[in-house]
Amino acid sequence: MKKLYRLCAAGCLLITLLTSSAVAINCPKYIITDEIGDVTGSLAFLLPQNLWKFLDIKCAWLYEEYTEPDYIYASIKFTDLTLRRWHTIYSFFWEYNGKICVANVHLGLNGAASDFYVNYGDNRVKVNDGIIDTENDIITFIVPKALVGNPKPGDLLTNTQVISGMRPFQKDRFILMLIFAEIGKDYAGIGSNYIVQY
Repeated sequence: MKKLYRLCAAGCLLITLLTSSAVAINCPKYIITDEIGDVTGSLAFLLPQNLWKFLDIKCAWLYEEYTEPDYIYASIKFTDLTLRRWHTIYSFFWEYNGKICVANVHLGLNGAASDFYVNYGDNRVKVNDGIIDTENDIITFIVPKALVGNPKPGDLLTNTQVISGMRPFQKDRFILMLIFAEIGKDYAGIGSNYIVQY
């Protein structure tokens, strides 16, 4: 009986380790995980969840490269990042030094990548760098530290959050935007803090 118990315990441990490894490989250094198939919004209930995969967040993480110490990289992995014709927004939030930091990208109505932006409090700046990797379903923001309070090694980035959303209309259709807001959206709740490395 003891042998059977030990064998079961070893099997459970192996399954746990394999499952943990799979998550780590798909989302390296992840600090936020999200449920699959949880897209909501004013019209999301009309269509099955598998049609909202381009908004469906799997996980997200912050990281740095020692060769590029002036930047923070913020990545979001989706179930299937197929670009759509309608207006979509992808945003990564965190807090530093009492101010909210936001890295986001807007994709235009033709599905092509639009501009990447970084906010630090009320200050909003367009940045040149960002990666939309549809093959691996990942968007990565390349954020200059100088634009988000210039955090130093050992500092904490807190209240990490990720949001995706789809709007059917641009700003020139303000009334329709007001009525429908995001017709589909996903919110990955508060994740772990990130310790600045470099």
